[in-house]
Amino acid sequence: MSDFEKKHMDALNALRDESKKLSPEQKADINNLLDMQEEKSQAKFREISEKSKKIEELENRYNSLEADLKRGLGGEEKQAKTNELKAFEIYLRKQSQFLGQEELKYLRTDVDSQGGYLLPTELDAEIIKKITEISNIRSVARIRPMSSKSLGMPTRSTIVSAGMVGEGQTDTYSNSTYGLEKLYAKKGQVTVASTIEELEDTSFDVANLIMQDVGEEMAQLEGAQFTLGSGAGNNCEGFMTNANIAEVNSGVADAITFDSLITLTGELKTGYAPIYGMNRKTLAIVRKLKDGSGQYIWQAGNLSAGVPNQILGYNYIEIPDMPNIGAGTFPVIYGDFRRGYTIGDRKGLTMIRDEVTQKKDGKVEFTFYKRFAGMVTLPEAFVKLKIAA
Repeated sequence: MSDFEKKHMDALNALRDESKKLSPEQKADINNLLDMQEEKSQAKFREISEKSKKIEELENRYNSLEADLKRGLGGEEKQAKTNELKAFEIYLRKQSQFLGQEELKYLRTDVDSQGGYLLPTELDAEIIKKITEISNIRSVARIRPMSSKSLGMPTRSTIVSAGMVGEGQTDTYSNSTYGLEKLYAKKGQVTVASTIEELEDTSFDVANLIMQDVGEEMAQLEGAQFTLGSGAGNNCEGFMTNANIAEVNSGVADAITFDSLITLTGELKTGYAPIYGMNRKTLAIVRKLKDGSGQYIWQAGNLSAGVPNQILGYNYIEIPDMPNIGAGTFPVIYGDFRRGYTIGDRKGLTMIRDEVTQKKDGKVEFTFYKRFAGMVTLPEAFVKLKIAA
């Protein structure tokens, strides 16, 4: 027991001895006062003890840091310990209000545990999306609705043959011949699955986003089928794969020439309304071509008057699915798409929402399909440019 405590207890005992001479009422009042004083004294004692303990811990920490420094630390660890030691020293001497910015810990947004978790994340209402390149053959081709899986299209194979006859002479019989082309609907399809939580808890209309993305992808699939489809099995027939379309050789390896583009224009019969078709990379090269007078063969149109840009006086369409320029490739097609290529529409984009199949997994399936057809119905309305090997 400390000297302070011993003196305190002796004084209390002396007071109790004197209290024996007092009346019971006086004794009771004095005892109550002494008890209250004792309670306050014990509380103060506990407070002093806690402070002493903290000071002892700080001194131990200080001594430990000092020992670490004496052992020799290096690099970032040494700097960190130096700052920490400095902070403890200032705290022991001057208390925390004198700590510098470097020694104080503070809330910050770039460290999650020090306040970063408290920073809200705001989402833009618009999703940034990459461009999906679509070969928009629908804008130039012949389109027919289909009420069943197939659509028969009568064709005239040959025309009657007329001849010159003299007066009183008999002509010969001749008839046109006919055939039948059949357009068969094919099906593009995709299934997208989503959890119920994703559909219900996100800030976006996920079902609508899925529908938008699928619609974009279906348009891209159509364009690729109408351009490059093999025509076999589940595929449409693309105009670039039809074996009956004529071709012209560029005459120069790995390059398109001004002369070869002119040659294309003479391959089709008069009466067709042809346009050029190529991808954007080929178009960029064609726009650089010049005639013998140094004039560009690409001509800017007058859009306000309804006249589009042209190549050699002919309109053109950008078809992303067309091949790039290279040895043995066909980067340019020239033709009357309205008469030469037919698209059939059997069923528009349809969605089936299935909340049953994967209900135990908490998932919803969205199945999308579209039924359409495409084929070359008049090969002579086209001619392709082949790059020489």
